[in-house]
Amino acid sequence: MRSLLELMSLYTYMPWGVHFRTLDIDGMYAEWITPSDARPEKVVLYLHGGAYALGSPNTHRAFVGHLAKEIGANALVIDYRKAPENPFPAALEDAVKAYEWLLREDYLPKNIILAGDSAGGGLSLATLINLRDKQMPLPAAALLFSPWVDLTLSGESILKNKDNDKILEAWELHEIGDDYAGAYPLDHPLVSPLFANLEGLPPLLIQASDGEVLYSDATRLRDKAEAAGVRVELQIWHDLIHWWHLFGKFLPEAVEAIEEAARFARKVWKIGEFEHRLKLTENQNEGDKAVA
Repeated sequence: MRSLLELMSLYTYMPWGVHFRTLDIDGMYAEWITPSDARPEKVVLYLHGGAYALGSPNTHRAFVGHLAKEIGANALVIDYRKAPENPFPAALEDAVKAYEWLLREDYLPKNIILAGDSAGGGLSLATLINLRDKQMPLPAAALLFSPWVDLTLSGESILKNKDNDKILEAWELHEIGDDYAGAYPLDHPLVSPLFANLEGLPPLLIQASDGEVLYSDATRLRDKAEAAGVRVELQIWHDLIHWWHLFGKFLPEAVEAIEEAARFARKVWKIGEFEHRLKLTENQNEGDKAVA
């Protein structure tokens, strides 16, 4: 399954003007994605999806590249340890390690945004909770794309949408959730952060489709975050399968979702839309002159 997913990534592409380089963070492989128009002080720490068992910076490079370019920020993508070889809390420890590395590199918490899709979305939320409980300075916000935040699979959409969303059905979520949780209960608040105390967290953007099995995870997370006093925005698309965000080459809805997420990030960072578009145009013009 891991190899198949890696092969599928061959059909994705990085956007024009976005580059990446590899780096080592205390023994953990990571990639630094740099759009030509990126503001050097801004960074998105991205945690890829894959049910805590699949995926890599390679499978998500194109998506993160488009997201980083649209926001106008650099992005750091890490290859966190995966289940079943490395159950909880290995992935969480790696996510926290990457955040601490950014702080050591003099990135201010207010200039960092966490982001992730599916399991990476759940891991992003768990990372925020863990950082808060450690009384560490929190990032400015989090972007959660179809987050998997309830490994007990108690959401209504798990059954309601099971015939629509073949991707997650094929992955057998019950078994993979058990592999990730390991010795911990599935409702542990850092395994399934839907069951955590969400007070004091930074703004959250949640995107989901009403056709995917994790739709109820998104709606319940929105409700619980609002009840905890967290600023949260839920954006819903219709009749799309899980992981639709990654198919920007084929789906205009995926492109639209990236644009909406970027607007949220720029609003958090107070980067004006006109200012951002002007800088994009200037960089494109410079690229055209270089080609000529």
